[in-house]
Amino acid sequence: MFDQYHWKYRLLIYYYNHSDIHNKNLKKVQEFISKNKDAVNVRKIIFLPINNIDSSWILADIFNKNGFGFYLIGLDGQVKKFSKEIILLEDLFSIIDNMPMRKSEIKNNAITQ
Repeated sequence: MFDQYHWKYRLLIYYYNHSDIHNKNLKKVQEFISKNKDAVNVRKIIFLPINNIDSSWILADIFNKNGFGFYLIGLDGQVKKFSKEIILLEDLFSIIDNMPMRKSEIKNNAITQ
């Protein structure tokens, strides 16, 4: 389903409907991504907002299991974290920085600098 991102990017997916709270959360995430552009880029994060009207995504097992919310997908294509709450953003960078592949990236960058 996300093959084009596999082993290249971490995904922050927001699966939402068009309720007021979901629209507000969408705006907050977009602001967070914009405000933290450098940190997002260095961690290879791509933000994918997916609404429930887009039928190509509705049948995806990942969304059927947990429903609306925030999904953090690792480089390996696996769900690393799910939250129905936007609070996930507060810990996003620390969650990623504690992943084994990210630790390896940090170590390799330290060696080459």
